[in-house]
Parts: sequence; C-alpha cells; structure tokens
Amino acid sequence: KARSCPTGEQGLALLDSKVLPYRKARSCFIGEQGLALLESKVLPYWIARSCLTGRQGLALLESKVLPYWIARSCPTGKQGLALLESKVLPYWRARSCPTGEQGLALLESKVLPYWRARSCPTGEQGLALLESKVLPYWRARSCPTGEQGLALLESKVLSYWRARSCPTGEQGLSLLESKVLPYWIARSCPTGEQGLVLLESKALPYWRARSCPTGEQGLALLDSKVLPYRKARSCPTG
Repeated sequence: KARSCPTGEQGLALLDSKVLPYRKARSCFIGEQGLALLESKVLPYWIARSCLTGRQGLALLESKVLPYWIARSCPTGKQGLALLESKVLPYWRARSCPTGEQGLALLESKVLPYWRARSCPTGEQGLALLESKVLPYWRARSCPTGEQGLALLESKVLSYWRARSCPTGEQGLSLLESKVLPYWIARSCPTGEQGLVLLESKALPYWRARSCPTGEQGLALLDSKVLPYRKARSCPTG
C-alpha cells in the first residue's frame, strides 16, 4: 500500500540505492514505526518524531547511534541516552547536564551514576565525588556527612545510615581514635546506644549502653577485663 516514493505507507522505499522497509512511514528521513536513513546509516525509529533526537527510538549524535526512549532533547534525554564530551551516558529522565535526575552525570571526566541527583558533588539518592573519590550517597544532603549515605572522615570512607553528625552518627558509623566503630542510633561518643563504644583502645559492643564503663545490656571493662553484663546498672557489680 505504498502511496509515494521514496517514502511509503506500509511498504518499501528506495533511498540512496537502498531498500528500506517502512510501516506507516510519514516522512523521510524520519519515520514513525519504521526506519530512517541518516548519514548513510539505517536507524530504526519507533514513533520517532524528530531527528537527531527521537521518541522511543534511536538518534544519531556525532556519528554515533544512541538509543533514545522518549528522548526529548539532545544531548540530554529523558528516559534514554545522552552524549556528553564524546561519551555515551545513559540517562533515565535526565533533566540537566552534567547532573541528572534518575540517570548519570559526568563529574571531572568520570561517569557517576545518579538517582535523582539534584546537586553536585553531593547528590540525593546517588553518588558524590569527594576528594577524587566516588562515594555512594543515598539521600545525602550534606558533605562530608550525609544522611543515609557515606561520609569521608580523615581520608576514610565511613558508611552512614541517617548520619546526622560527625564523628558520631545515628544508625551509622563513628570514627573514634582512628577506628571505625559501627553505631546503631548512637547518640553520644564514646558511649553509644545500640552500638559500640571505645574504652581504653578496645572496642566493646554495647546494647543500649547508657553510661561508661558500665552499661545496660552490654559490656563493661573492669581491671583490663571484658565482662559481659546484662542489665548492668552499677560497676563493678551488676
């Protein structure tokens, strides 16, 4: 049912001595639910509305074939790919460049995946680049301490889960005397609640430890010994 040549509807078209199948192709070089020939290449397009950017299809950027899914702009696309500095960066609903929402961002010649990253170098639900390191952040709001993410303290990468302050964190890690101590809802340092406490260069696990060196449902250090205490209220007797 080809109505015109070189473009046809539900048929074939001959472009530059090539046979290109078209199904409901409305224009040439760009077609809807069909193929288009761009720079002597055959690029499949599915509901492609513009060229070089296509919707649910492919686009040719700088002699490269970049798949786009509902790509609205170039070089950044929504639900597709974007070409930044001769690199192909996948973007999922990427709204800006180099930082994108639900996609990738290029920071200092590195490709950093971002999930709803709103700012750079710290991102929300994504990655941040701190001191030439790639630190994953989950809803990280500030740097070097983040909430539900990572913080860089004294050249160490400390994972924090809803960490609100540094060096002590809530549901995260704390750096005490060059040691990494996991804390779960740690409110003070060196004693923590549901976490670890560092006493005389030793790491003593505490469960709801309220005071130091004696704790409730935890450990106490008496005369260089580690004594398990359950509901210990006083020291040395519990």
